[in-house]
Amino acid sequence: MYENRGGGLFEDVSQQIGLSSGFLPLGFGTKMYDIDNDGDLDIHVTNGHVIDNVALYQPGVAYDQKDLLYENVGGRFKDITAGAGPALQSPRVGRSLAVADFDNDGNLDAVISSVGRPAVLLRNRGARKGNWIQIRAPGAGSNTFGLGATVVVQTTGQPQVREINNAASYLSSSDTRLHIGLGEATLIPQLEISWPGGRRQILQDVAVNQVLVVREPEGK
Repeated sequence: MYENRGGGLFEDVSQQIGLSSGFLPLGFGTKMYDIDNDGDLDIHVTNGHVIDNVALYQPGVAYDQKDLLYENVGGRFKDITAGAGPALQSPRVGRSLAVADFDNDGNLDAVISSVGRPAVLLRNRGARKGNWIQIRAPGAGSNTFGLGATVVVQTTGQPQVREINNAASYLSSSDTRLHIGLGEATLIPQLEISWPGGRRQILQDVAVNQVLVVREPEGK
């Protein structure tokens, strides 16, 4: 993790913010997403070495490696892999990692591809901490999925700013529905969408825990 100090300078703060357990594994697919809908972004990394016999000459390093899951706790990260269920305890030669709420229950799930074996679907069955909203944004003048649109969700405290995209990680593409965790918020007083073509929409008093479809206005 590199912290932007301004002026084009970045500082490595990985150890200070709790990511030191990721130093030894070889990470591939990496995705920041809200695993518990508390309103901040957590980190999921799938790992796997590129040399199948690496253990012969580098003790403590294996070809098959476990994923890493970090919970965002006030801007620092806590490694919660050990308590995240048996699916994350199984070593794999992980490569791509994509995220989507495949069962539409409000929790984001993950799909991982591995070398020499079928893909794995990880269902998020953790106790949901917060409310959520998903936004599907069919574009008119921009593009079909609204890719590149910026969404600002204002509840209480600092607004959340997210971009609609399908960017995931190494060799993968995630759901084009934008998922935002809302914590304890039971209503969104204001939701603003800025489309790639320059149009802006403001929605007020939006209900939570729904898939909201917002269509880009046509015309100039």
